[in-house]
Amino acid sequence: MGDLNFDGAGNLYGTTYEGGVGGRGNVYELTPTGAGWTENDVYGFPEYGTLGNPSAGVMFDKAGNLYATAFGSYGGVFELTP
Repeated sequence: MGDLNFDGAGNLYGTTYEGGVGGRGNVYELTPTGAGWTENDVYGFPEYGTLGNPSAGVMFDKAGNLYATAFGSYGGVFELTP
């Protein structure tokens, strides 16, 4: 949905506005391999909850925590910790 961001290991992170387990978007990681990229769903927003539908790309702090914004019922900023 928004900008993509690399971590220190060369993995690429991003968001989708819809889809995922609950249908309200997810955060994903793409890991480079010799044959291309491997996708890993880092977090899927549940069908019911206050946040969902990520509306921007992700960014990291120095500790490796991931931040982004989402709409959902009220909207807000979310943090995912490793």
